[in-house]
Formats: sequence, C-alpha cells, structure tokens
Amino acid sequence: MSAYTFSSDYHGEKVEALLSDSSKDVSFHSEFKSGVNVKVGDDLLYISYPYFQIPPFGLMLRKEVMDYIKPLFKEAKLSFHQGRLVIGDFQLTIENSREASNYIQKKELETDFFLEPLEVYVKQSPLIEYSLNENLEKLVKELIGFGQGLTPSGDDFIVGLLALNSRINFLPSSIFSVIEKKINDKQTTDVSIAYLKSALEGQYSTAVVEVMNELDNPVRLSKALELLAQTGHTSGKDTIYGMYYGLTLIQK
Repeated sequence: MSAYTFSSDYHGEKVEALLSDSSKDVSFHSEFKSGVNVKVGDDLLYISYPYFQIPPFGLMLRKEVMDYIKPLFKEAKLSFHQGRLVIGDFQLTIENSREASNYIQKKELETDFFLEPLEVYVKQSPLIEYSLNENLEKLVKELIGFGQGLTPSGDDFIVGLLALNSRINFLPSSIFSVIEKKINDKQTTDVSIAYLKSALEGQYSTAVVEVMNELDNPVRLSKALELLAQTGHTSGKDTIYGMYYGLTLIQK
C-alpha cells in the first residue's frame, strides 16, 4: 500500500473514467515544463499545475506537489488502485478535486463578432508564414501533423476550427471523417491525438472553452485570449489562428 496520498485541485471531465479503468496498461509517456503525460491504454492522462489550462484528460496539482513528484514518473512503477494513480510510494486521487467544464456552449454568434482581438495572436503563429489551402478538406489533410513539438501547429489550428464549430455549426461533415482517418492512421503525435479525439467529442481545454464562450463580449474575450495565448510555445496562438480562420469563413 502506498504511504503518501495527494489530491488534485482540478480535473477534466474524462479523468474519473481514466482512473477507474484498472484493466488498461499505464506508463510514463512524456514530460514538459510544467508536468508529464501518462499513457493509459490508447489514451493520455495530462498531469500539471497551471489551472487556466485544464484539458478534458487533465489532472491539475499544486505546483509544489508537481515539482516534488515529477521526477518519480520516469523511475517508479505506475498503476491504478481503487480510482487512484499509484506512483511508487505515492498516490494521486481526485477525491477532493473539482471537475472543470470542458464543453462549449452551443449558441448563435451576434452578427457583429470581434476579429480584431484575435488578429494580435494570429500574427504570432508560425502558420502565418504559409499560404493556407482554400479547399477546407485539403487544408485539414495538409495541416494534421504539420509542425514541431508535442502538439504540432497544424493540429492546434484544427482544434481551433473544431472549437468554433462546437459554438456554431459551419464545418461540412466530410471534415470529421478526414480527421478521424488521420487519427486512426496515427498521422500525428500521441498528445495531439488526445486533443483531437476530445475535440471530436466536443470537449476542449478550459482556456479554449473560455474564449469560445466569450466571443460576443470584447472585454472578457480579450482576457480569455490572453490566457489561451500563454499555452505552450505557440499552441495557444495556433489554436486562436484556427478560430480566426473559421470566423473569416463564416463571415464570407
């Protein structure tokens, strides 16, 4: 039995199901500046500390706890026990944790929505250097897996497109088949696949949800964009570019 138990402070809507399925293999997957990814069967569990960015499969700890246990993920045996993640002599639980909302409110956009606040961050995306294919299906095929890092820029752009579609339907159904095939063929990273699979199910990181829910409010939208833009090296800005691109399509 493990000696020390820590509870997360917040968790995404998929986490309880991930922790409850002890039949799946669990192992260390990758690390990033503020946390780690743990492989759970074909899925991922994201464990980190910044609270403004809670993925559906994310479990958020206090920074001092994350800093303390982060080195153990590479060394200790990982397993599940009664809905807890066991890391050597430590356990992580969600028993005292609050579940975040990862769903975007479906509602019509006002006629005069706001593109200007997004343009500031679009210009900082590396994708701005490329001419994007005007055929949406071809564009999605080209962008999935395009770029560097745990979540390539092209994938983040697609998540932004899907997030806007969760607010207001505008994408043709063929787009979803293209994305599903790319996922099944593993045409991008495991981390991106986790985000894209969640997006196809209508679930997003809280920072993305906040932007989509505030598209009609210029003051709250600016604050939400500022938080999302802090995600990853360029991930937040690439996601905003996808949202912006979708808005320009709706505007035509």
